[in-house]
Amino acid sequence: MPSFRGKRIRADQQAPMLSPEGAREGAKTTRFSTRKRQARGATTAVDHAQTAPCRQSEDTPELNNLRSSASERKHLSAHSSSSSSSKFQPTAPKNEELAAVAHLIRTAKRIVILTGAGISVSCGVPDFRSEGGLYDMIGKFCLGLPQPECLFDIEYFQDDPAPFYEFAAKLFPSNLKREEAKANEDTSNEFASEFNPSRTHHFIRMLEMKRKLLRNYTQNVDGIEFKAGLSSNKVVQCHGNFSKGRCLKCKRKYKYKEFRSHLLSGRVQYCDKKNRKWTCGGIVKPDITFFGEKVSPKVFELLQRDREKVDLIIVIGTSLSVEPVSEILNVIPPRVPQVLINREPVRPKKASPDWKGFDYELLGDCDDVTTCILKALRWSN
Repeated sequence: MPSFRGKRIRADQQAPMLSPEGAREGAKTTRFSTRKRQARGATTAVDHAQTAPCRQSEDTPELNNLRSSASERKHLSAHSSSSSSSKFQPTAPKNEELAAVAHLIRTAKRIVILTGAGISVSCGVPDFRSEGGLYDMIGKFCLGLPQPECLFDIEYFQDDPAPFYEFAAKLFPSNLKREEAKANEDTSNEFASEFNPSRTHHFIRMLEMKRKLLRNYTQNVDGIEFKAGLSSNKVVQCHGNFSKGRCLKCKRKYKYKEFRSHLLSGRVQYCDKKNRKWTCGGIVKPDITFFGEKVSPKVFELLQRDREKVDLIIVIGTSLSVEPVSEILNVIPPRVPQVLINREPVRPKKASPDWKGFDYELLGDCDDVTTCILKALRWSN
C-alpha cells in the first residue's frame, strides 16, 4: 500500500504524491457511465440489477426534479455567453443506472462513503468552489486576503485570525444571530446543532441502519452526520470539526459553547488562561484542519484497516481537489466498485496509474440522487 501521510494541501498548491508516481493521462468517463470493469466484477452488476426486485420504470418526484433542473440549466445556457455555455450540463440518471447502483448497495456489506461540502449545501452550509460558495463569498468581502483560500491557511490565521472569525459569523443562519443578541449566552454544545441534516445525511444513516456502512470519511467540519444519527465510530472527520477548540499558545482546550459567542459575533477568541503573574492571551483556533496542518493520524490508521474490508465505495458531493483526502481512491483496491454522486464529473487531483475511474456516475443534486436510490432499493426514508 502506498504511503498515505501528509498535510492538508490546497488545490492550487503542489505536494508530493502520496500514491504511486504518475497519473493516467487522458482518462475519460461518460456521464452516468455504465462502463463496467471486469476486474471489479461490475459486468454482472447490471445483469443482476435488471432482474433484481427493485423499481426501475417508475418516475419519482426527485427524478423529475433532476430532469427538469437539467432541462432548465440547458435552456439557460442557450441564452448565456460562450464562456458560460461551455460549462458541464448534467442530465438526469436513467432508471437502469439507478437500478445497477441499487444492486451494488443491496449486495454490499461493507460500504465506505467519502463525502464533501456538497452534501451540506441544502442544510444551509455553503460549499467551497461552486458559484455562490465559500470562495465566491470570501471574494466579495474586503478581508485583505491575497486569495480566498488564505482564509483557511494556518500561517495567515496565526498572523491575523480576524478575517476567519469575521467570516465565520456569516455562516450562521441569521435567526441564530438574533437569538444570541437577545439571550447573550451560549446554549448550544455542538456546532452541528445549528443546522438540520440533509436527505443525503439520512441516506448515509440508512446505510448504517441496514448494517452496510463500514465508514463515512467526511471532509466536512460541520458535524451534521451526528445530528442525523450516525454513530461516532462510523464517522471519520478528516478535517476536524468545530466541536472543540484549543489555544495555539498554551494548548488549553475549549468546548464549542465556550467560543460560540465569538463565532456568532465575529470577534476573535483569545485564551483567558492566567495565573498570578501572566495571562496567556493566545489565539483560540477551532479544531478544524487548516491548509498547511497535518491531517489526524486516525484517518490513516482507519484507512489502512478499511481498505482490506471495503466492498463498495461511494463518493458524494466533493471536487476531490484537496489532498491528502483526494487520494483515498488511490489506495482502494481496484476490485472494489466505485460510484460517484455529484453535480459534475470529477477525478482525484493526482490519480494513480491503478485508478480506473468510476464504475457509475450519477450526476445531479445529491439529495435528489440519493432519494432516487432509496426508492430503487425500496427502503423507507
